Amino acid sequence: MDQKNTQERYEYLASAWKNKTITPTEESELFDWLNLSEEIVVNIPASFANSETELKNQMYDYIDQSLWTNKQDKKRKLWPKLSIAAALLLLTGASLLFYYSPAIQHLFNSTASLNNHISTGSNTATLTLANGKKIKLSEVAAGQLSTEAGVSISKSKDGKLIYSVLERENKVNDTIRLNTLSTAIGETYQIRLPDGTIVWLNAASSLKYPANFGVGSKRKVQLSGEAYFEVAKIERKNKNSLSERVPFIVATGKQEVEVLGTHFNISSYQEESTEKTTLLEGAVRVSLLNTPSKNVNLLPNQQAVLTAGKLSMYDVDAAESVAWKNGKFTFDHEEINSIMRKVARWYNIEVVYQDNLEGVKLTGSISRFENISKLLEILENTKQVHFKIDGKRIIVKK
Repeated sequence: MDQKNTQERYEYLASAWKNKTITPTEESELFDWLNLSEEIVVNIPASFANSETELKNQMYDYIDQSLWTNKQDKKRKLWPKLSIAAALLLLTGASLLFYYSPAIQHLFNSTASLNNHISTGSNTATLTLANGKKIKLSEVAAGQLSTEAGVSISKSKDGKLIYSVLERENKVNDTIRLNTLSTAIGETYQIRLPDGTIVWLNAASSLKYPANFGVGSKRKVQLSGEAYFEVAKIERKNKNSLSERVPFIVATGKQEVEVLGTHFNISSYQEESTEKTTLLEGAVRVSLLNTPSKNVNLLPNQQAVLTAGKLSMYDVDAAESVAWKNGKFTFDHEEINSIMRKVARWYNIEVVYQDNLEGVKLTGSISRFENISKLLEILENTKQVHFKIDGKRIIVKK
């Protein structure tokens, strides 16, 4: 194997190890290679994360979590190795140079084998085509994935799902072919729809949409969970040959949000008692699904809250509602139960309440890519709540 192919092979192995998709055979191959010399370099592309800082934090998180969750006597043994590993992580402008020696292999073997490691969420999702075919987006390379309903479906190099129109389907009687993008717990993804609308999908959510918006007079999608929309403005000619905007409608299980071109966030998780629509730019109308006459019109920095069939409107700081899209947790006097549901959806953990904490509200902000222990520490600093990590369970108490 020549030097170029060797480098490509071990970049692949390093990527698989980092993403926890490496097979036992591949892991053995990687560690055998790492043991060949006292000091070697693995070039890990910065595109493995949204930023180099995020990639560095994720790798530190992988090491650091074992120290939080392991036994005290094992902590003392691992600290010297952690110092060595930390000293050998160097950032460059294009990639992370990871110097690895056999002296610290035990650290990585130890952390990789821990059953109670709590990972942050990741950029992946599952695409279901109209024919039922499912594509796990983290498992396919960048490039064209499929063609359907006059559009090309591809994955970009920076990990986004892109729909590009090849031809418009203008016959109203044509069957609308629906695609679904879904995220599991601990997943998030970004998609550009056929009309140019960009959607960020949060964890444990799904978006169902026509493969091509050319059929019919409206653009309509169905949402379960949470998503942030930047809706493209589209015009058409009406029967009088005059230009008019084509509405964009987001339907959830209880409401519809209609816009012409704007930026907004919808949170519509089944386990939540409320549905929240928050406007950042433009204007939207929120109406009850079965009673469209009951509606509210939002302006920027306003939020519609649907609770038990009743729509209410509030002035809010819209940036807080979309912090997740920007890679942050932001809580402003938010109830602990609501906070922990968000944490559970991102870190894929179980939350157990040891005490009654009803009415406890907390404030704090932190990157969603930080170690969960750092997030819990910020919440504990309020002196209103304490946490214990037990494997994949977080025990909450006074």
